[in-house]
Formats: sequence, structure tokens, C-alpha cells
Amino acid sequence: MRNPDMTEEAKLVYLQIDMPKFVWVTEISDKKSFLNNKVNCLILLDATGSNIDNEGYSSLLFYQKRDVGTFFNKKKRWFENIPLSLPSLFEAFNDNLK
Repeated sequence: MRNPDMTEEAKLVYLQIDMPKFVWVTEISDKKSFLNNKVNCLILLDATGSNIDNEGYSSLLFYQKRDVGTFFNKKKRWFENIPLSLPSLFEAFNDNLK
């Protein structure tokens, strides 16, 4: 939420995602952007999740690329896309494994 490249709209969407206790955050970038500490895609996974339990649960919580965010809707037990205006490149999150 402290990322200076994220819009207030994007921050609000991220804050509203129902998150479990343990989450894997994966940032994807091309080589040039990576060297500039920038990413262009974000994936949030439930580190404790499984889709084996027949409850329709998925470990994919959220996937974002450009103007579309995809999240797992627990009520519908399937994925939904939402329009989301994110920058094409945004600052990578560093120093989280201290």
C-alpha cells in the first residue's frame, strides 16, 4: 500500500481482497524492467490453499495484468475479472524477507 506507483483505486481493490494468514506475492517483470526495479504483473496466492478439498476453493487469490484484475470469488466458486487501472510498470516490493 506504500507503493508510489499504485493509484488510490488499485490500493482500495487490494485492501478489499479477503486474505488468509499466509500469502505468496509473485511479481513478474521483463529483464529491462527488473533491472530498473519495476514489475508489470502481480500474482497473490494463498500459501495454505488447496483446490483438492472439493469446496471449490482455489489458492489463486488475485492476478493482475495491465487493466484487468482476476480474483477468486468464494461465493460463486469461480474466477471473476474486474477492470482495474494500474500503471503498466510499478515499483517492485523489496526487502520483505528480512
